[in-house]
Amino acid sequence: KLAEIAKQYLHKGSKVYIEGSLRTKKWQTQEGQDRYTTEIVVGSYSGVMQMLDSRSQAGGQGPNYGTNQQPTPSSGGFGSATEAQPPSSAPNTSAPSVDAPDTSGFDDDIPF
Repeated sequence: KLAEIAKQYLHKGSKVYIEGSLRTKKWQTQEGQDRYTTEIVVGSYSGVMQMLDSRSQAGGQGPNYGTNQQPTPSSGGFGSATEAQPPSSAPNTSAPSVDAPDTSGFDDDIPF
């Protein structure tokens, strides 16, 4: 069901936050070349999909969706059922500003 929601409300270039785990699979082409596929697996009770685009950009979709079923191979790694999470009604308050640590020595490139 989460995959159906993504199909309905997301389009190329949509900003989305997906919480899950990464799984890499190795397979071979008909020519015998090794290929790799990396998937995001949204697990039971821990997977979350949150659409980050504003409502005007994304067509007025609901805010957050979480899974409540185990992922199935036929659903592309997404849970087979969803439950809507209502948006937070707490007012936006800014936290006290804190200087961020120097991260210039870190390599932040993701290798895929």
